[in-house]
Amino acid sequence: MTDAQYAVRLRSVCLARTAAPVDVAALEGDARRWLRYRRMVRSRISGTLAQAFPRLAAILGAEHFSALEARFLESGALASPSLRDVPAEFVAWLRSARSTDVDAVPLPALELAELESAERAMAMAPDDPEIPLGPLAMDRPAALTRAHRLLAFEHAVHRVAPPAVLLAPPALTWLCVYRDRETLVTRTLELSAVTHALLEALGREEEPLVDCVNAAAARTGVAVDAAFVRALGGLLGDLSERGILRGART
Repeated sequence: MTDAQYAVRLRSVCLARTAAPVDVAALEGDARRWLRYRRMVRSRISGTLAQAFPRLAAILGAEHFSALEARFLESGALASPSLRDVPAEFVAWLRSARSTDVDAVPLPALELAELESAERAMAMAPDDPEIPLGPLAMDRPAALTRAHRLLAFEHAVHRVAPPAVLLAPPALTWLCVYRDRETLVTRTLELSAVTHALLEALGREEEPLVDCVNAAAARTGVAVDAAFVRALGGLLGDLSERGILRGART
């Protein structure tokens, strides 16, 4: 048996809904040891998912959440060897499953899962690189912190306590999940459509700030008038204080 064939057998023993005796036997050795190993692997993955998605588990219920977990494990969607990547792969699978089976998980629940995954990812995001930065300038590209993620939802799931998430009314919602640079606590900031578009443009790290502002305004149909310019100054100051905007690239 080649290494690739062995890996397929081992994956099947660990992740299939039931461990087929033929797969266990192919691994050779004490079958009881392999079944203990299966329980250990599944327990670690289950613990990681439970820790990452407490609100999702609460609204779906233990039985539904466990069923989704079992389907995820046997789907082949789990590809990374690192446990830290499991929550993101689970969310990607939920999104894929919903595209073919709308009853797999309700949309508000999927959005809540994406929010919880983003919160976890930003808590573990790498530190920002040490690069020369100056004060914000309209004629220079702006640098954003690595520890931020933009989300766009059809429901304001961040405003609703877990039991009521499935009843959340439709409401287009734009969010920025970021890690506070002082406390290192992950926070969620609700954005306007134009601010979300601006941060998307700034994240490309190519265009001067003024071009990103104009592009965001045009994309969202906002007039760049005196009121907009006054609000922009306050917005940039707030994003800078939060550490989302780090400064201008020199």
